[in-house]
Amino acid sequence: MHQVGLMSLENDNPWVEVADEAQLEDNKIKLVRVKDVKIGIVKRHGRIFAFSAMCTHARIFLAPGRLGADGLIECPMHGAKFSPEDGAVRCAPATEPLLVYDAKILSGKIVVNCEGRLQAQSKEAVASAWAKWTTQ
Repeated sequence: MHQVGLMSLENDNPWVEVADEAQLEDNKIKLVRVKDVKIGIVKRHGRIFAFSAMCTHARIFLAPGRLGADGLIECPMHGAKFSPEDGAVRCAPATEPLLVYDAKILSGKIVVNCEGRLQAQSKEAVASAWAKWTTQ
């Protein structure tokens, strides 16, 4: 058995089928579960993004939901915003990025690599997100 973060996979292949491509509408976040981990998936401009479905600030679910007009994931509780591409904080009050997963379409199925990754985010980028939030 292969251990991946919080997930245990039955074999050494970290790619897991999570949904049919036809189930996704553009910009609409769908909640999927792989073992005990809840992941948000979204399609935008033909690309598939996958990320931790829980806000790093409020610890509430970001899915189901929709991407904002700006293309960002927005927490419904306090308005923290994250990039679907790399999980980076784009607007406070969150200060920690989302865990993101590689995702792709194979034969009409959405598959997610369960070996999630965190992107490094500079202190300056987080400070900028806070500045945007405090001036709203």
